[in-house]
Amino acid sequence: MRNQLAAAMIFPQSAISYALLMQLKPQARDNLRRRLYKNMMFRTHRFLKITGIVLLLLVLFVAAAIFLLPGQMHHIVSDKGSTALGRKFSVDGPVHIDWNWSAPTIELNQVKLANMEGAPEPDMLSIDQLKIQVRIWKLLEGQMNIPNITLVNPVIVLEKFDADTKNWNFPTVSSARSATHTVVPTKSSNFPIIGKLDVQNGTLTYRDKTVGLDTTLQLTEATGSSQDEFHLNGNGTLHGQTFSVDASGGSLEMLRASKEDYPLSVDIKMGKTEIKVDGKFHDIVNMAGVDTTVAVHGDNLADIFYITGIPLPPSPVYSFSAHLQEANDLWHLTDLKGKLGESDIEGDITYDTSPDRSYMKGTINATLLRMVDLGGFIGAKTDKPAAPSDKLLPDVPIDLTRLRASDADVDFRATRINQPGWPIDNMDTHIHLKDGLLHIDPLTFGVAGGKISGSLTLDGQKDVPLVEADLLLEGLTLKRFFEHTSFESLSSGHFGGRFQIAGHGKSLADVMADADGRVGVVMSGGTISKLIVDAAGLDIARAAPEFLDQDQKTEIRCAIMDFKVQKGILNSDTFTFDTTASRIDGDMKINFKDETIDGEIEGHPKAITISGQIPITISGPLRSPSI
Repeated sequence: MRNQLAAAMIFPQSAISYALLMQLKPQARDNLRRRLYKNMMFRTHRFLKITGIVLLLLVLFVAAAIFLLPGQMHHIVSDKGSTALGRKFSVDGPVHIDWNWSAPTIELNQVKLANMEGAPEPDMLSIDQLKIQVRIWKLLEGQMNIPNITLVNPVIVLEKFDADTKNWNFPTVSSARSATHTVVPTKSSNFPIIGKLDVQNGTLTYRDKTVGLDTTLQLTEATGSSQDEFHLNGNGTLHGQTFSVDASGGSLEMLRASKEDYPLSVDIKMGKTEIKVDGKFHDIVNMAGVDTTVAVHGDNLADIFYITGIPLPPSPVYSFSAHLQEANDLWHLTDLKGKLGESDIEGDITYDTSPDRSYMKGTINATLLRMVDLGGFIGAKTDKPAAPSDKLLPDVPIDLTRLRASDADVDFRATRINQPGWPIDNMDTHIHLKDGLLHIDPLTFGVAGGKISGSLTLDGQKDVPLVEADLLLEGLTLKRFFEHTSFESLSSGHFGGRFQIAGHGKSLADVMADADGRVGVVMSGGTISKLIVDAAGLDIARAAPEFLDQDQKTEIRCAIMDFKVQKGILNSDTFTFDTTASRIDGDMKINFKDETIDGEIEGHPKAITISGQIPITISGPLRSPSI
C-alpha cells in the first residue's frame, strides 16, 4: 500500500488523466467532455462536407452538359471533374438521361475519383450508380434544387497520413476555393434544397495514422426527405472492435430553416463503449448552438480516444452523464455526474476550441474517491484481471501523444478517499497542462490527521519525460497507521518529513531507476508498542510477555530516517529509532533498477537482558523480500 501511495504521488500521469477524464470527461468528455461531442460531430461534418463537394460538383458538371448527347457526357464530366479536382475523375459506365425539361434525371454508372499518390487504395471514391435529379431553371437562378439523389454501392476512403497530408485535400480546389464556396453552405438558408436522399449499401473507411485510428463503416440505411426525419444506420469495425452508429434528425427541409433548431439523436457503440447524444442545434450546418444531453458508459475510458480523439487513461467500469452547450466555439459541460469504478464524480467544465490547441478549464469533485480506481492511471492494476508480475513499480509507458493532445487548467478535489490499509482522508489539487508540460501545484493530501503537500512536474515535451516531485509531510499521526490493530491504543505522537526526487523515464519504473534526490522522516515524542521495539531486536526474553497480551507502550525519544537517492539507488545515511526501552539502528539499500532491497536492522536494549541480540536482515526483490 505504501508503494501504491508513493506511485500516486510520484507519477503525475494519474492526476492529468483525471483532469482529462472529466473532459468527456477528458476523457462524454466522456460525456465528460464537450469535446467528446465536438469531435464526433466534427468528423461527421467533415465527412459530409467532403462528400458534398464531390457530389455537388458532379451536379454542376452534369447540369452544364445536360443538353449535350449522352455519348459525349463521359468526356465532358470526366475532363471537367479531373481539371477541377486535380485528380483523375471518370465515368466508366453508361450515362442515361431521363429527359424532363423542368427536372431531368441524370444516371451515371461506375463513377470514380482517384486517390492521392501513395495511398493504398487506387480510388478515394467509387459509386456503382449515381442518380441526380436537378431543377435546371432553379440552377440557372443560382439555387441548388435537387428533388432526388440516389447512390448505389458508394465506397469512400478518407485517410490522414500526417498533420499536413490528407487524401481529401485537393490543391486546385484549395487554391481557387471557388468550388468550395459554391457547394459548401455557410448558413442554413444556403443549404441545397434536397427532396429525397437515398444511400444504398454504402461503405465508409476512415484512417488517421497520427492517432492510430482505423475504421470501416457499412451504411445499412441513410435516407432522408424534405418532410420526414433523416436516418442513418451503420455498423463495422473501429480499432479492431465492433462499431455501430444509429442517428436520426429532423427533415432535410429543416436544414434550411435558419430560425428553427434542428433535433438530432446519435447512438454510437464500440465494443462495450456506448455514447448517446440527444438534443438540438441552433445552426446545424456549422455545428453551432449545441444544446444536448450526453451519456457515456463502458469498461475503459481509454477506448473513447478512438471515437473522439480525447486522450483519456485506462480505467475500471464507468458511467457518466452531463448537459452540453456550445456557443462561439466555447463548450460548456455542466451537471456532470457519474461513477468511475466505485468513485462518485461530479463537476463543471468549459472547453475552448477556438485556439490552435484546445483548452479545458473547470472544477472536478469526487464526493467519494476509491484509490484503486486510479490504479490504471499510473500503470497499476484496475478492476480488470491482470497478468501476474514480479515487478512492484508500474512499467506502463507514459502516453506522450495523449499528454500533448490538449491544454488544461483544472481544480480537482476529493472530499473523502477510500484506501483500505492507508489513512488517506482527502485531496485538493490544481492541475495545469500546457504544450505537454504538466504542473500539479499545489498538491495536498489529508493523511493521518496531517497532510502531505507540495508539487509535481512532468515535462512531456521531451521524448524521455522528466518527472520531479517535492512533497512535505506535516503532522502525520502515528496512531492512524495502527488502526484496527492491537497496537492502536499504545501509539501516539506525530511525525513529518520531506520527499524530493527527480528522474527521467518513459514509465514510473524507469523514472525511479534514474532518480536522484533525498527522502527523510523525523519524529520527536509520542509512544509506541514495546512489543514492536523488542521484536525489532529479536529480544525474545523481553518480547515474550508482550506476546502473552502483556504489551505496554514505550516513549519515543526521537526517530530519524534519512535516505540519499542517486541514479536509482536509495541508501540510508541515518536510520535510528530511539525509545526509552531500546534504540534501533539500521542500514538500508534499495535498488530501483532491479527492484531489490538489502538491509539490516538491529536493536540495542537499554536494560539488561538474558537473551542475545540477533540483527534482522532484509534482502531480495521488493515485491517479496526474505526476512
